[in-house]
Formats: sequence, structure tokens, C-alpha cells
Amino acid sequence: MGDEGRLVTEAEGTSRHLPHCRFFPHRPRRSGGRRAAWYLATTLGAGIVLASCARPTGPLSTQVSQWVAGSGFRGIQAAIRADATQIRIQRSQGHVRQAGLDCVALGTDASKLEGQLPTPVPVLSNTLNSAYVGLIRYANACATNSGKVSAAQAADESQGLAQLAAADRQLSALLAGRPASSVGGAGSRAG
Repeated sequence: MGDEGRLVTEAEGTSRHLPHCRFFPHRPRRSGGRRAAWYLATTLGAGIVLASCARPTGPLSTQVSQWVAGSGFRGIQAAIRADATQIRIQRSQGHVRQAGLDCVALGTDASKLEGQLPTPVPVLSNTLNSAYVGLIRYANACATNSGKVSAAQAADESQGLAQLAAADRQLSALLAGRPASSVGGAGSRAG
């Protein structure tokens, strides 16, 4: 009978708490200091996010200049061109496995380019998006085939690089105060 009394006592002791609270005993609420700190941190975080999404202001050339400086576009563009050159060199020397690794790098750099969109100018955004699509398609095919690509896949690379060159011409025009449409598309050599 003594054992039964102990079981009842244990059962009563545990019945006072909900099962999920056994591991996390109830703690009395603290003062509003933590809640105020959380509210302040959340509000500041939301403000920073909204500020980073704000569009630049001022003349279009200034907006584009700010986008170029903030996006790291010139560095990404140089990396993409270097990756494409390295792939061609590796393939011409018969190093298809290394070319496949360089294709992975090209895909990574092209993804960085895509991450910088949109630009302040829709025409430029469209051109860069076309470059991204072609380069990613090529990089994926090249990487999965260890550097070997078909003629259609090589055309994706050419199209992507041509669009990247067109975007560069559009950027130059915009920074000079001319409209991006004044330089034409990928096939144009104006600028």
C-alpha cells in the first residue's frame, strides 16, 4: 500500500504541469524590457530592409551610376568574361574536366549578375536578364557534360556574351546621359 501512495503522489505532482512543460518549467514573465528591445530591433531591421529596397533618386545617369557602384556589376562582368575565356582555353587544350569546373564558376558568376536585377532602367534590366538566361543555360549544360557542349549550347554562350556586351554599351550611353535605346540590342555595334 505504501507503493500505491507514492504512485498517486507522483501522478498528482506531474498532473499539475502540462506534459510539454515538464522540460520547460513555467517562468514568470519578466519586465517589458525584453519585449521593448525585441520591438526596437524588429522595427530597426524592417527599416533597414525597406531602405535597401528604395530606388535611387535624381537624374537617370545618377541612378545608373549608383546602381553600378552598389551592384559590383563591373567586377561580375569581368569575372564572367574571364570564366568564358578560361573555358575556351581549357577546351582547346583538351582539358574538358577543368573546363567543366570553369563552367561551374561561370554559372556562379552569372547567378551573381542575376541577383543584381532590376536596374533603374527596364531596357537594361531586360538585356542583362537575356545575358543571364543564355549564360546559365550554357553553364549548366557545360558543367553537367564535363565541359563538352553542343552547337546549340555554344550558341547560348555566344548569345549571353553578346547580350552582356550590349548591356555594357547601354550602360555607357546611360552614364553619358543618352537613352539606353539609342545604342540598340546585341547585334548593334553603336556606342
